[in-house]
Amino acid sequence: MGWYCNGCNAKLVDGEVIKATGNHIFKSEWSNDNTRHWHDCTVCGNAKSDMSEHEDGNKDHTCDICGAKYSNHTGGTATCSEKAICAICGEKYGDFARHSWSEWKTDADGKRIKECSACGKVANFMYGDFNYDGKVSTIDLTIMRKYLAGYDVEFDIAAADFNSDGKVSTVDLTTLRKYLAGYDVVLGGNNQKMKNMSKAKAFSVGIGELLLRSLFAIGSRH
Repeated sequence: MGWYCNGCNAKLVDGEVIKATGNHIFKSEWSNDNTRHWHDCTVCGNAKSDMSEHEDGNKDHTCDICGAKYSNHTGGTATCSEKAICAICGEKYGDFARHSWSEWKTDADGKRIKECSACGKVANFMYGDFNYDGKVSTIDLTIMRKYLAGYDVEFDIAAADFNSDGKVSTVDLTTLRKYLAGYDVVLGGNNQKMKNMSKAKAFSVGIGELLLRSLFAIGSRH
């Protein structure tokens, strides 16, 4: 046994009494799916009014009528210097494509470099510098961690094999962590070792100053 809508004869929830009006009463707010929008009947829940396809005249991925977002950026082709351009709204989106690097080679100045055949960017070899920004930072540490975790990242094994055992492992990861923490470790070049030793020295001097300040502070209390 149940109650039925006088308008469309749809069965209502068993035991729920809804006064029959003879007509559907539609919600003012829109309901929607990926392609259409409509108003639902508040009485029977089955009937739909004003159903139509989404419209996006201003190309902002949002329906001009109901306000629902129904599309994402799509289309276009990214390069290593330009992001893809959305075929719908014309905005740039996503990530850059990977560089098309050559093999490492030595230039006229004796520097070890490689060049992208697509955009012409030149990268200078430096142990631990995986994004080729000329320094070793926590960004490079994150890249190395992702590589070891199996993520598909752009990664140069030659710049990460710090102990020259022909592979990149957690041993190399530990070395990089110590280097960034200021320990006296070698990443694979005298210049980097000297920079690292300077960091370690600065770190030890800073700790010494803190200890002296603490001692003076304690002595002043007596």
